[in-house]
Amino acid sequence: MTELYLNANNFTGPLPSDIGNLKELKVLSLDTNELTELGNLNKLTEFDAHDNYFFGTLPSELGNLSNLTQLYLNANSFTGLLPSELGNLNMLATLNIVYNEFMGTLPSKLGNLRRLTLLHLYYNKFTGILPSELGNLNEITDLQISVNGFTGTLPTEIGNLNKLSTIRFNENQFTGTVPTELGRLKMLEELYLFSNKIGDLTKLYQLYVGGNQFTGTLPAQLGLLTELTYFGIEENKFNGTIPLWIGDLRYLKLLWLQNNQFTGTFPLEIRDFSYLVDFCLNDNKFTGSLPAERQTNWDCT
Repeated sequence: MTELYLNANNFTGPLPSDIGNLKELKVLSLDTNELTELGNLNKLTEFDAHDNYFFGTLPSELGNLSNLTQLYLNANSFTGLLPSELGNLNMLATLNIVYNEFMGTLPSKLGNLRRLTLLHLYYNKFTGILPSELGNLNEITDLQISVNGFTGTLPTEIGNLNKLSTIRFNENQFTGTVPTELGRLKMLEELYLFSNKIGDLTKLYQLYVGGNQFTGTLPAQLGLLTELTYFGIEENKFNGTIPLWIGDLRYLKLLWLQNNQFTGTFPLEIRDFSYLVDFCLNDNKFTGSLPAERQTNWDCT
């Protein structure tokens, strides 16, 4: 037997140790049961045990599964430190341990996982700084560590991960600034850094991000930049409606929103912008009408 699928049943209790006698077993899928203990699984290449009742610390013996390429332990109740022995899994491509209660710092030996393409650690209780050795994960495309207690600055070595398409570091305690090295990540499509302590931009008075390929809605955090006088986001692919917090930017002199995909009506609060002299809305999908004070000089084509 090389593959064993026991997922989506009502199995409970410990995993039978006899499964360890299946010397040719390569794939073991146990997800969505109520199992509570791991067994001896030395020959595995894929191990999926998500959505069970496993608890306690993760056995360091997992680091002996030298052929393992996929490891899913998400949605259990594991606690304690992440064993540094996981850094011995040189074939590992996927490590998903989200929705557990792992704590402490990440072992620097995770940087040995040179074939890793996906690392999901979110919704745990990790703390401390990110090891710079993560910059050795040259094959990684998806790195998500949000909703933990990581601290310190973002390691500049992340800029070495030129295959990254997704970074989600939101809802931690990171400080400092965003490393300029992130600008080297040409494949990056998603970057989530909100709800950290990275920088204090509340004194920012000019913000230009025009002529890029940004998508999605405007983040609410921009509403905190109440000192802005110049706000230019033209020629992107922003969509959705203009949020009401735009009315908090009362010192705006320049507001360039043209050539995006905004919809809906424009907030009436714009009539209170007594300093606004340069205002561009053209080439969007707005509906309705502007306040009388703004019905001229908004088309900058």
